[in-house]
Amino acid sequence: MTRTTKARRSAGILALSVLLIASLGTSDCDDASGPFPNIIVIIADDLGWADVGYHGSAIETPNLDALAAGGVRFENFHAQAWCSPARAAFLTGRFPPGFAWHVPGIRTDSEFGIDASEYTIAERLRDAGYATGLIGKWHQGTRPESHPNRNGFDYFYGFLGGYIGFYYKASYLGPHDWQRNGVEIFDELEYATTLLGEDAVRFVRERDPAEPFFLTLSFNAPHFPQQAPQEAIDKYAATSDCQFSRCAYMAQVDVMDQEIGRLVDTLEDEGIRENTLIVFFSDNGGALAFGGSNAPLRGQKLDTYEGGIRVPALMNWPAVLAEGQVRDQLILVSDLYSTLEAAAGLGRRAPAYSRNALMTAVWNAPLERDPTFFMSRAAETSPVARSRALITGDWKLVVTDPEAVGAESTAELFRITDDPGEQRDVSRTYAGLMPLLRFMLERAESGLAAAESSPRQGPGRLARVRTPPAPPALAPPTTALRPGRAA
Repeated sequence: MTRTTKARRSAGILALSVLLIASLGTSDCDDASGPFPNIIVIIADDLGWADVGYHGSAIETPNLDALAAGGVRFENFHAQAWCSPARAAFLTGRFPPGFAWHVPGIRTDSEFGIDASEYTIAERLRDAGYATGLIGKWHQGTRPESHPNRNGFDYFYGFLGGYIGFYYKASYLGPHDWQRNGVEIFDELEYATTLLGEDAVRFVRERDPAEPFFLTLSFNAPHFPQQAPQEAIDKYAATSDCQFSRCAYMAQVDVMDQEIGRLVDTLEDEGIRENTLIVFFSDNGGALAFGGSNAPLRGQKLDTYEGGIRVPALMNWPAVLAEGQVRDQLILVSDLYSTLEAAAGLGRRAPAYSRNALMTAVWNAPLERDPTFFMSRAAETSPVARSRALITGDWKLVVTDPEAVGAESTAELFRITDDPGEQRDVSRTYAGLMPLLRFMLERAESGLAAAESSPRQGPGRLARVRTPPAPPALAPPTTALRPGRAA
């Protein structure tokens, strides 16, 4: 690290400290003033724990590796068991709201969606003066009131449902699903990951330099269906990993990494890289049937074993964070609400569930937290056995509820700090702990259910409020192709 870089980082940490001290005393007060950082949150879709280069993968991810090496790796970061709840927790800063367990992953149309009373992190930052944009996957409902433009994002380009084809932008059982700010668009011959990356670059280049921006780049890679440009697939054809869907999956991750690199290069070209905070995480673990790998963790997407909920995550902020840092403290996706709020120097309005992990990232400060609860799909919507988990201190309890009516649930206990792969069930060895942990799990679940029914706190006083126009209702597509193209 050069002397100039060290000096910039020292100045950045000092400025951050001033902002944090100001923000600690300004809860429900005017926002703190200061050199607002730009904030970019990048979300991968179903990326496995073992599917990044810095975790030893054969998949080439040089740009993610560089971000990890140049900042902080979170090696104990937990999302949720599937897509929509993880994204809901990120947006709202609390345990996944009830709607998130019902938003379907297959069909686009649904009566469920984000509640208008939620004060999202996008609204929080927008009201503090940030330009806000969501590029990519939403998966928080398709009703007009659930639209991204009505939930804090000035700009939206992408799709509303749980997944789409990477070329023809529709789920197999749903309608065409690709738009910009509520207006349906057709670009069926172009690869979705590339389009999202290009739009993120455009968002940065065309921004108003007078205001900071908050961009969420929410890729649908490497979610099903496994589709990628042929040249990217050919790159991995000779590797031992290239079997069945794994080959296209590897290519999907590779292309996503390339687009992340283009975005970072754009920040450099625009001269704003130093004071841009980048956060990257996957919304859940990899799906093994579609090519993901979570080794050495047990389980996969839809599980509450670590393979389903412990995900690759990092934070990179050249002006503030030292290079090559690793954090092993338990951090939740919901913590990003409070953490980003603090990074922007704002008074706390995050829900109590969201813990501020910024000082953990900067100085490895301890992060105290209550017993942490996880749940797979809600029982009434699940095609598989439901599972629940509780992490408290060194211990993790996993309870699997059977599919068969009248059958008993099973409970496993792991000393998770020593056995992150969950290979040794010690429930018999520590049988005396089991009743207490089961009680804590049931209490956590019932407490969260009660919190679901309580009203959200309003935004309070705001520095600046911009209300974007409501998006127009989408009309059904009249053709499956871009207008003017022959069938």
